[in-house]
Amino acid sequence: MKQGQPGPLPLIVFHGDRDATVAPANAVALIDHVLAAASPDGRPPAVVTRGQVPAGHAYTRTCYQ
Repeated sequence: MKQGQPGPLPLIVFHGDRDATVAPANAVALIDHVLAAASPDGRPPAVVTRGQVPAGHAYTRTCYQ
């Protein structure tokens, strides 16, 4: 806090497909904001992983470096 603005902070966003309260656009806006601040020359490449919890829900993970 004494040294001024920190660099880009890590961000993790969870959003369920059945979330009827929070619009998915909120997650997209957060991600776009952080990526623009961290990489003003363009969006970094993403690694997308799809999987499923054993006997559970499917998920998609998108990771930007």
